[in-house]
Amino acid sequence: MSETPAAKLFPEFAGASTAEWQKRIEADLKGGSPERLVWKSREGISVAPFYAPAGLNPGDPSLGVQLQTEPGAFPYVRGARVCGGWEIRQEIFRNTLADALEAGRAALAGGADALEWVLSADAERRMVGVPAISVSHWTSILEVLGERALHIQAGEVGLPALALAIAAGFDPARGGSLDHDPIGEQLSGRPVVALDLALEDLTAWISYLDREHAPGFRLLAANGQPYHDAGAGLVEELALVLATGHEYLDALGAHGLDTDAVASRLHFRLSVGSNFFFEVARMRALRLLWARIVEEYRPRERRHAAAVIHGRTSNWNKTLYDAYTNMLRGTTEAMGAVLGGCDSFSVTGFDVLDDRLPGGLAPDREFADRVARNTQNVLRHEAYVDRVVDAAAGSYYVEQLTHEIGAAAWKRFQELEAAGGIKTAIVAGTIQERLNNESRERLDDVARRRILLLGANQYPERNEKLLGRLEQASRSAASTTTLTASTNAPDDSKPETLIKAARAGAGLAELYAASPRRQPGIARLKAERGARALEDLRLQTEGALERGRARPTVFVLPFGNVAMRRARASFTANFFGCVGYEIVEPESAESALNEALSKKPDLIVLCSSDEDYAKQGPELLASLREQKNQAPVLVAGNPGCRPDLEAAGVQDFIHLKSNLLETLAKYQNQLGVTE
Repeated sequence: MSETPAAKLFPEFAGASTAEWQKRIEADLKGGSPERLVWKSREGISVAPFYAPAGLNPGDPSLGVQLQTEPGAFPYVRGARVCGGWEIRQEIFRNTLADALEAGRAALAGGADALEWVLSADAERRMVGVPAISVSHWTSILEVLGERALHIQAGEVGLPALALAIAAGFDPARGGSLDHDPIGEQLSGRPVVALDLALEDLTAWISYLDREHAPGFRLLAANGQPYHDAGAGLVEELALVLATGHEYLDALGAHGLDTDAVASRLHFRLSVGSNFFFEVARMRALRLLWARIVEEYRPRERRHAAAVIHGRTSNWNKTLYDAYTNMLRGTTEAMGAVLGGCDSFSVTGFDVLDDRLPGGLAPDREFADRVARNTQNVLRHEAYVDRVVDAAAGSYYVEQLTHEIGAAAWKRFQELEAAGGIKTAIVAGTIQERLNNESRERLDDVARRRILLLGANQYPERNEKLLGRLEQASRSAASTTTLTASTNAPDDSKPETLIKAARAGAGLAELYAASPRRQPGIARLKAERGARALEDLRLQTEGALERGRARPTVFVLPFGNVAMRRARASFTANFFGCVGYEIVEPESAESALNEALSKKPDLIVLCSSDEDYAKQGPELLASLREQKNQAPVLVAGNPGCRPDLEAAGVQDFIHLKSNLLETLAKYQNQLGVTE
């Protein structure tokens, strides 16, 4: 193949300069400035209406940014491989081993490349997820895997689980991973291994894997999911995982491990949101910045500076109601991660949400798993996304976003390092405080509908009922296995000791007890989900119905301007539909007043134009008073005549700037829906 650049395509067409594009946009805007079209992301990144080569920054000495590189070449912004593709990894979460094994077989038969077995222990040491607590259990799991790699999502239970798997016959040379992140686990709020002891355990395990010639097993993670779930934006999450990785290079280096030994055992885990182009750019920026960090430690082999990234669909933006929209969110997230060059990706079931439903809501788990798996199968087998390496390269927009997201994350990373690193920040509580503040802001944006979550705060399915199914799913997911250690726990937590004890009959509880736990005394991170507070209000409505209360009704009273009354009637139905109220509309505008009185609704909402509110509103309100109307009267909109309407008896105004959550909570209390 020729190495010379191809001739310019379509030479008969002249290129357009940046100035020409600018002039054309101004003409389309009728003399307005293109700056009107610039919008700013939550991370403070300004997004222009168009990008051109002249606007790119191909190299920034302060960042070591080198955008003009080839796939497989340092600093790996275009990926560490010269060929395309990624690993389709399916999470296996079941509360019985038999169900987990069956789900694993189905996933592999249905196109998954790898399985990730999800298990952990809660604060009461109850097993959550796959109850694989003995060598015999892991023998069964290994039979399902065959010669494939082993991936375990188990947090601090991961190393004992790996010891059981090795005792059952797993050869770590086959490859695999743990999501073990001792730094992040300090924020769980549960008793955990003290960080210095955890680093000693990691040092011993890394040395063991080196002796076993298992270069492909990554037992250490810089895990961004807890930060993402606690409210971190994509730049903040990126900075925190970089700081975590850097801390491991430094701390494990102090324990005698060289850079190559640590970097080759570490992988990054990111929760991927639905901001498509930003997520594509973030994957690229992570590789770019991590390569720079590792390079400072002078690895023997430069390839160890390539970040290995596992992505997972976000929990934060998923909704309990209208859960099928989660399939669409998952598709966007998978596409963004894959085009950004992640090495592996997991799409969770569309009904898998948070700690309330870790195992999902759908009674047919196979259906949810199949849809999750086929989301990636379509990208691979029908969209052919695996046929191209770094498909986004050359997009002026993506290249500039890569630079700007990288610059923002690097700045935040430097702030953390200047303050003593992520470990110091966690102990001081500054990360928790920052994320709590960011979480409050994001949740407030959901409440005010600046962040839209379809099915929760926008376009709700008003007739959907979930309370009974939710309670049943919660009962089904209840753990029946508890980690209760006998008295024959191993004397220490060295890998050889744990594996030997497992072969002698010790279970997960005994191996888990080998490392002393302590209550960290560190402020925990609270996982949130954007829609949860609104969903709780709607579940209150369902609970009231089960107690015998009639469904609250909202009567839409239209008058005046036809277009505006229809628009505001639709807005009202959308607004109160989010809490499951029944929306009643009149047969005609002419009969609306009489129907509003005869049907005795819980609330009446006037819907018209601002001008008609001023002209006809007071008279209409007087008619309602004369007819002894008892229902609170609201107005859809925020008209200038608001003081006059309030004086005439209007109790409230609902509009685009209303706090949806606070307003709905107020009427839940006022109407007696809340217990």
